[in-house]
Amino acid sequence: MTAAAAAALPAFARRALRALGAIVLVLPLLSGCYLPDRFQSEIRLARTGEYGVYYKGDLTWLPLVKDLREGRVTQAELPEKMAVLERDLARDGSFSTVRAIGPGAFTVEYNRIGKLARPDLVTFVRRNARIISLQTDEQGVVSMTASQAIKLIPPEAIEQAGLNSRGLLRVTTNARVLDHNADSVRPGPQGFMLYDWKINGVRGQEPRLKAQLD
Repeated sequence: MTAAAAAALPAFARRALRALGAIVLVLPLLSGCYLPDRFQSEIRLARTGEYGVYYKGDLTWLPLVKDLREGRVTQAELPEKMAVLERDLARDGSFSTVRAIGPGAFTVEYNRIGKLARPDLVTFVRRNARIISLQTDEQGVVSMTASQAIKLIPPEAIEQAGLNSRGLLRVTTNARVLDHNADSVRPGPQGFMLYDWKINGVRGQEPRLKAQLD
């Protein structure tokens, strides 16, 4: 649309056009990732290397949202696209619940347990779409990061696109913690400590914690 044509539109239509333009600008930068929202997540880490990764909440596959906004996927094609995404998530046996709740969006429950090797890398949702990472080096130092892809662009652009990320992330560990940026720390049961991050919007820092295994 030319500038002259846009100027001829009523004010409300120009506002809608600007909002749509912001969404189209934002979403290409968000492609290739899941957006977490309305979640509770816990990472259980023993100093001996045993771990658990738990997540309950919503996940939105942003490339599908982008394709819908740009007209590359129609409403008629949406059920098939959603079925492919649902099958892709469900093939990971750590998901006990995968239920569609909207375009590109699912409510899920995930629980994975194991023991970290040295070195090792454990990720949720997967390595090419990381929300949570546990990475160890050969000396047994574990680095936990919770990487929200939405942090890659200005928060005001995310908010204009109507996207958000809210929830609670907790690390429960009896390992010696070397560094962290948790919002709160308190004793837990049986010598474990609880490190909590309250995610409320897209303007906070990304959670991180580093600990030494035995």
